[in-house]
Amino acid sequence: MKSHHLITKHESSLDTTLDLRKALGARVLSHKGLILGKVSKIRIHPTRLQIEGIVISRGIFEKPFYIGSSYIKRFSEESFILTIELSVLLKGKKVLTSNGKVIGKIKDVIRKKHSNEVDKLSIKSFLKKIFYIRLSDVQSFGESIILKSNYRVPKKYLWQKSE
Repeated sequence: MKSHHLITKHESSLDTTLDLRKALGARVLSHKGLILGKVSKIRIHPTRLQIEGIVISRGIFEKPFYIGSSYIKRFSEESFILTIELSVLLKGKKVLTSNGKVIGKIKDVIRKKHSNEVDKLSIKSFLKKIFYIRLSDVQSFGESIILKSNYRVPKKYLWQKSE
């Protein structure tokens, strides 16, 4: 490899910096180690010259994610590690009462603006209308969502009129 003419003022040396071309295609991991996809784009601010975010490609049929730099914990040429679990990945998970009864699946995650913070969850069950659950009604998140014991499940069916 040819040596370079180093022209810097206060910046790090060439061998201690990251080649962003090599970081393209790196795996992206959630805070708990879930593989979310691969980096397809790295976006930088035009004047501050800092990374603003990354675009995560998840496959042909999946919608890509754009993750802002405030959610990136650290990165290398091999992987990007996030500080969060993506709330949008809750979609499709089962929702259970505190007694373990399945009341439906998450149809949609309603977030606060474009953040990862959940405002409420849209739940759909067979022959029931869509209803919403606030985050304050959730006891725990995991493979499924478990509601607090004091949560009252709506008894509205498709053939009933809304109040």
